[in-house]
Amino acid sequence: MKVTSACSINTLDAFFFRSLLGEKTILKNARILIQSGEYQANKYSPSPSALRRLSAAIDLLEGQLLSDEIGKLLAEAYYQRGRANFLLNNNKRALSDLGKAISLCYGTAAYLCRSEVHSELGNYKGAIDDLTKAIGLNPASAELFVARGLVKYGSGDYQGAIDDCNMAICRNPDSNDAYHVRGNAKAKLNDMEGANEDYRIAAEIYKRQTPDAQVGRAVGNGYKV
Repeated sequence: MKVTSACSINTLDAFFFRSLLGEKTILKNARILIQSGEYQANKYSPSPSALRRLSAAIDLLEGQLLSDEIGKLLAEAYYQRGRANFLLNNNKRALSDLGKAISLCYGTAAYLCRSEVHSELGNYKGAIDDLTKAIGLNPASAELFVARGLVKYGSGDYQGAIDDCNMAICRNPDSNDAYHVRGNAKAKLNDMEGANEDYRIAAEIYKRQTPDAQVGRAVGNGYKV
């Protein structure tokens, strides 16, 4: 990474560049590039143009003195490019970008996304480690416990999945996903009574939280209600 400190040999270059554009202009242009890149990455079929926009934002911000605003925006750019790379199946590049976002203190979203990349690559330990770090940053999040429980389920640690889902339900009793994952884990441990009870509760929560038309479509698609 080319971000420099105040005592770096590139300090004069950074001052010269900033004297031409000014930090406000750099931040404004970088935000525009990041927002347009994020929009492209969030499409159902992400476009490689998202990577070009996000890379342009990173190039604009790197090499500047690392003020708080530039640091936050650079972390955002790396995170969004990491997501875009993941959606485009560039998993190694996604890991690199998300690692840089994490090094710039981006937070739980980067750990969560990187855990998805690790899971996609079959690295369940890496995924669990990232989710554990994310939980350390936000221990009140039911979503993070469900995510870690799902990874543990995928790795064959069914009791671990149940334990994490229990923690999620303590934080959010209306977590449909927690009951569903816990039900699947119980079924793997041959606790069919417990599994069916969890499926029943998950279905009730789903019905409460979902408009009637969507429930009808879900039933048509085979969702248990």
